[in-house]
Amino acid sequence: PDLFKKYIKGGALGLKFLSEYKTWIEQDKDGRECKLLVGEKFRFLSVIGNKEFAILLNNQAIIEEGKDPIITLNHELLHVAFSKYKDKRSVLEKEVRILSEERRSYFIKIHPGYDFNKPTIFLKEYFSYTYQERVEEGLALLMD
Repeated sequence: PDLFKKYIKGGALGLKFLSEYKTWIEQDKDGRECKLLVGEKFRFLSVIGNKEFAILLNNQAIIEEGKDPIITLNHELLHVAFSKYKDKRSVLEKEVRILSEERRSYFIKIHPGYDFNKPTIFLKEYFSYTYQERVEEGLALLMD
């Protein structure tokens, strides 16, 4: 748990859940523990304007891992697109269906922190990792 704040590089939050999240992080035992894990500098989101999603980046974790913050931003942007364009996921499902078992197993092996028993998690993460370095192409799959 102490390493949590060093490894979580980013996240996307649907703002329709913002009030629930705020209550959880401030009042629920698990939420308070989560806040402690991500550090005392944690500040709750302040959103200006009419937004649907927020993307959170942990620059310290990104830089310590030697990663590019833009790639992490792209990854989280693809998560937002995945959530927003649910009706277009069939395009992604088709792509995942034709994956070889070897490629699927390798993807799971190099991303051990996810519960890939949930098909939606596999689909979202495979999509985001596959297109994070060519974000326009990934977005076009869902938005065209």
